[in-house]
Amino acid sequence: MANKSDIEKRNVAPPILIRAASVVVIRFDQVLMVKRSKPPAQNLWSFPGGRMEPGETPDQTAVREALEETGFTVTLIGSLGINTANIPATRHAPARHFEINVFTGTVGDGEPIAGDDAELAKFIKCVDVPNLATTEGAAAWVTKALKHHT
Repeated sequence: MANKSDIEKRNVAPPILIRAASVVVIRFDQVLMVKRSKPPAQNLWSFPGGRMEPGETPDQTAVREALEETGFTVTLIGSLGINTANIPATRHAPARHFEINVFTGTVGDGEPIAGDDAELAKFIKCVDVPNLATTEGAAAWVTKALKHHT
């Protein structure tokens, strides 16, 4: 890893830390996923989630983001851990380092309605997740979440 003087020599800004949260919602043998409509995960399937707002806790962020992106009020049942993602700098944006608190939860009946930056929102069979174009590690998070739901 580069030390501060190496970064200064290359005149490269360190990555911006972005705290976020997401929720892996399991209903029977399916998981609630959203297809992202905006970079950096555009056209990839992911779990409802996003950046923490000032004053929010990670669990509040997960519940708010799920509501905004799917129309569901989620009941959180546990924490699955922290996921990290590094997004390199582009001409239009600095490098970013995401720290994402990942939860698992449940929802009631009904179908999701895509909102916010979700192009689509739907329940997908858990066994089909490895065959989708997803954000990195999605299948492993589903496996982890399933252990909380059995």
